[in-house]
Order: sequence, then structure tokens, then C-alpha cells
Amino acid sequence: MNNLLKTLLSFIFAFIATVSVAQCPAGPSSGCNGSGTSLNLYWVGTDANNNGDWASPCSWRVGHTGGVEPCQAPRSIDNVFFTSGSFFSGSGAATITINTQARCNNFFIGSSINALANTPTFSLNNPGFLEVYGNFLLQPNINWNTVGGYYSGPELFFKSTNTGNTIETAGIHLGVL
Repeated sequence: MNNLLKTLLSFIFAFIATVSVAQCPAGPSSGCNGSGTSLNLYWVGTDANNNGDWASPCSWRVGHTGGVEPCQAPRSIDNVFFTSGSFFSGSGAATITINTQARCNNFFIGSSINALANTPTFSLNNPGFLEVYGNFLLQPNINWNTVGGYYSGPELFFKSTNTGNTIETAGIHLGVL
């Protein structure tokens, strides 16, 4: 009976560890959803109030806010979306923190954000930076904060080499560029 109990407990602990890793992989792998292909990633955050760190794959979902977790944070080929559905609590009073290297192709904040009761905050913190390789579209009902020095970050870079991309700030002051 003792061996059976040990075997059962070993199986349970192995199962829990496997499920924990499968729910939010630590990094890309060859079998990862989206390796080498462009993804549409939707913000959901990592806590009940939809706060989170840009660099955490757990903060994103593939295809829509109810999609699967990606294997990595957004890359320069990925499109990122923030919609009212990104804020499950419905209030919108969440903080999206960028405090490291962050990249995306297109950065879209949907107009549905304007209907939220509160304003989401995008916090670009030193030494973080955000590189946008495509379109950059904001909405009026957001806060955009830059925290840190003027010479070493935080910074927002528009890196596209293509013509025809749009930068729409909706009157939002972006701070240090």
C-alpha cells in the first residue's frame, strides 16, 4: 500500500507540474503555437484586474481575448491589440507595464476602450523601450506614462522601413520619444 501511495503522489505532483508549465510556457519551443509566424496577440493581463507585464507570455492570448496563451511575449512580427474585452473586470483600470525590451509590428488600441468606466494605463518604465514596426493607433481613453531618465530610457521607437504606416496618438502625450 505504501508503494502505491508513493506512486500515486508522484503521478499527481508530475501532473500538476506539467499542467502549470503547459498553461504558461516560459519560452518558445519548436512545437510552440506561433513559432516563426506572425501572431495577433490580445492583452488580458496576469491578475483579476488585468494588470500585467508586457514581457510575460501569460499577459497575452492568441487570436482573441479568450484564445490560448502564446509561447513568448510579442515580437517585432506580431500585432498587439487592446480592446474593452482585454479588461474582464469591465472597469479598464489596469496597468500595462513595459520595463524591458518590447516589440511589436502593429500596436492597436480599439475604440471600444473609450466605453470603459476607467482608463487603462500604459507605463513605459526606464530602462524599457517599445519598438513599433508598423501602425501605432491609440484612443483618447488611456493614460500613457513614461517613468525614468531622458537620456537612457524609456523610449518609444518607430522602426518601420515601409511607407504608408499610421501613427495616431489621439491627442495622448507620449513623453520621451
